[in-house]
Amino acid sequence: MQCHAIKIAQKLSFYNSFKNNSVSLETTVAIPTTVSIPSSGLLSVAVLSTIALIVAVFGIVTNAVVLVVLILARRRLMVT
Repeated sequence: MQCHAIKIAQKLSFYNSFKNNSVSLETTVAIPTTVSIPSSGLLSVAVLSTIALIVAVFGIVTNAVVLVVLILARRRLMVT
């Protein structure tokens, strides 16, 4: 949580200095190189795994339908 507050403070500081014309468009700002994962967690592991399973099954079914359509189209073009 503390890291998030620091990021917000940095953004506000940059915004205020830009607003006061003390910063040009060429000014660089330090970009964090690490990804921070919130410790509170918005979704539980069970919910995330359920969503992943649904997406995976949907993808498998969609690919199967596309494969069937391609096979049927090939068979139809081969006959004529």
